[in-house]
Amino acid sequence: MYKLEVEISCSDLEIEDCMIIKKALEPDNVVSGLSIKLTCKDSILYIEISGERIGSIRAAYNDLARALVPLINLLNDDLSR
Repeated sequence: MYKLEVEISCSDLEIEDCMIIKKALEPDNVVSGLSIKLTCKDSILYIEISGERIGSIRAAYNDLARALVPLINLLNDDLSR
Protein backbone atom coordinates (compact mmCIF):
# COMPACT_ATOMS: atom_id res chain seq x y z
CA MET A 1 0.00 0.00 0.00
CA TYR A 2 1.38 3.39 -1.01
CA LYS A 3 0.14 6.73 0.21
CA LEU A 4 0.52 10.28 -1.08
CA GLU A 5 -0.46 13.15 1.18
CA VAL A 6 -0.68 16.78 0.10
CA GLU A 7 -1.33 19.77 2.32
CA ILE A 8 -2.42 23.12 0.87
CA SER A 9 -3.04 26.27 2.88
CA CYS A 10 -6.61 27.18 2.03
CA SER A 11 -7.19 30.23 4.22
CA ASP A 12 -7.54 32.33 1.06
CA LEU A 13 -9.30 29.71 -1.05
CA GLU A 14 -12.84 30.29 -2.20
CA ILE A 15 -15.38 27.48 -2.08
CA GLU A 16 -15.25 27.34 -5.90
CA ASP A 17 -11.50 26.72 -5.79
CA CYS A 18 -11.93 23.76 -3.45
CA MET A 19 -14.68 22.44 -5.74
CA ILE A 20 -12.27 22.56 -8.73
CA ILE A 21 -9.92 20.29 -6.80
CA LYS A 22 -12.71 18.03 -5.54
CA LYS A 23 -14.23 17.62 -9.02
CA ALA A 24 -10.85 16.80 -10.56
CA LEU A 25 -10.36 14.11 -7.94
CA GLU A 26 -13.76 12.44 -8.38
CA PRO A 27 -13.55 8.70 -9.10
CA ASP A 28 -14.37 9.12 -12.81
CA ASN A 29 -11.32 11.32 -13.28
CA VAL A 30 -8.65 9.25 -11.55
CA VAL A 31 -7.13 5.80 -11.87
CA SER A 32 -9.29 3.02 -10.46
CA GLY A 33 -8.19 1.26 -7.30
CA LEU A 34 -7.32 4.45 -5.46
CA SER A 35 -8.77 5.91 -2.32
CA ILE A 36 -8.93 9.70 -2.23
CA LYS A 37 -9.81 11.64 0.90
CA LEU A 38 -10.22 15.42 1.07
CA THR A 39 -10.43 17.22 4.40
CA CYS A 40 -10.11 20.86 5.36
CA LYS A 41 -9.04 21.72 8.89
CA ASP A 42 -7.51 24.86 10.37
CA SER A 43 -7.30 26.47 6.92
CA ILE A 44 -5.31 23.57 5.49
CA LEU A 45 -6.68 21.40 2.68
CA TYR A 46 -5.48 17.84 3.16
CA ILE A 47 -5.52 15.51 0.16
CA GLU A 48 -4.69 11.89 0.89
CA ILE A 49 -4.38 9.41 -1.96
CA SER A 50 -3.69 5.76 -1.30
CA GLY A 51 -3.56 2.68 -3.50
CA GLU A 52 -1.92 -0.65 -4.16
CA ARG A 53 0.44 0.17 -7.03
CA ILE A 54 3.04 2.91 -7.20
CA GLY A 55 2.05 3.48 -10.84
CA SER A 56 -1.47 4.30 -9.71
CA ILE A 57 -0.13 6.75 -7.16
CA ARG A 58 1.97 8.46 -9.82
CA ALA A 59 -1.07 8.71 -12.10
CA ALA A 60 -3.10 10.15 -9.25
CA TYR A 61 -0.35 12.64 -8.49
CA ASN A 62 -0.45 13.74 -12.15
CA ASP A 63 -4.23 14.11 -11.91
CA LEU A 64 -3.78 16.19 -8.78
CA ALA A 65 -1.19 18.39 -10.46
CA ARG A 66 -3.56 19.02 -13.37
CA ALA A 67 -6.35 19.84 -10.93
CA LEU A 68 -4.18 22.36 -9.13
CA VAL A 69 -3.13 24.28 -12.26
CA PRO A 70 -6.35 26.38 -12.45
CA LEU A 71 -6.11 27.03 -8.72
CA ILE A 72 -2.48 28.13 -8.93
CA ASN A 73 -3.38 30.40 -11.86
CA LEU A 74 -6.18 31.96 -9.81
CA LEU A 75 -3.83 32.57 -6.89
CA ASN A 76 -1.18 34.06 -9.19
CA ASP A 77 -3.76 36.37 -10.75
CA ASP A 78 -4.78 37.57 -7.29
CA LEU A 79 -1.16 38.17 -6.29
CA SER A 80 -0.34 40.12 -9.46
CA ARG A 81 -3.18 42.61 -8.89
